[in-house]
Amino acid sequence: MVCLVTFNVACKKPPANLSSLISLRMAEDANRPVDLIMVSLQEVDMGASAMLKEETEAATPWITGLHAAVGADFHTVSNTPYYAFPPKQLVGLLLCVYLRRQLLPHMQDMSLMTVATGALGSMGNKGAIGLRFVLHRTSLCLINVHLAAGHNNVLKRNADASTIFECMDFNAQKRQALVAAIGDGYIPPEYMDQSPELRPHDHDIVIVAGDLNYRVNLSYEEAVELSLRRDVARLLMHDELVSELANSHSPWWGFVDLTPTFPQTYRYDIGMNVYDTSEKQRVPSYTDRMLHGQTQVPQS
Repeated sequence: MVCLVTFNVACKKPPANLSSLISLRMAEDANRPVDLIMVSLQEVDMGASAMLKEETEAATPWITGLHAAVGADFHTVSNTPYYAFPPKQLVGLLLCVYLRRQLLPHMQDMSLMTVATGALGSMGNKGAIGLRFVLHRTSLCLINVHLAAGHNNVLKRNADASTIFECMDFNAQKRQALVAAIGDGYIPPEYMDQSPELRPHDHDIVIVAGDLNYRVNLSYEEAVELSLRRDVARLLMHDELVSELANSHSPWWGFVDLTPTFPQTYRYDIGMNVYDTSEKQRVPSYTDRMLHGQTQVPQS
């Protein structure tokens, strides 16, 4: 069983205790611990130095706090209940993943990959971090995503998603190392067969959690009114991502949304339970999403 968390932290430092952010037990069975925890954070650091370095000290308190909340460390042999995969930051994005320690002997072939789709098409203020591994005989790919912002910007969001799925090749570094070793840029076919392209859709299970930034195509007033009435079904009828999931030409075709059952998460006035009262009056939307895609999973 899996616990998924996605949170745009808006460059804020974490509270002293992050336990309320993560559920370590299944809601339907309090005696059963979750097997896998995926925490996707966005806008951990959006400063100019982060754009250049991609990894900054701003991620450290979040990583430390999450480790403490979960009860995890990096050691393969430990008494902690969870093993912490190496955390990865890409400017504002931070991906932290934890595996129940009893499952660690059955995990193999772990690798990390980042794809930047932000400013100039190459900066990491937008993009994705992917972690892949094999558990028993099932391959998993977990992706933290932050797509282009803005109302009526669905084409750019789709383009970014397509870039992520196309460029996130977990075997690319192996082939680059071969090119460097060989020297002339030619890789013999027999070596290519050892490191074939390995993209998200080549996995048995793909989980995406992040700030996808898809919006509700209604006026501010209409979206607020439906939220006050808790008419989630009507809101989702106007949701961009719902439309994309039903579009066979969309990069999201084949994914399933963990359908929201709550009011929109975007955008509240800071510290208030009130939607954006600034001059911009951004339309309340379900920008924070969790999706999964699945091929045929091997039977163990």
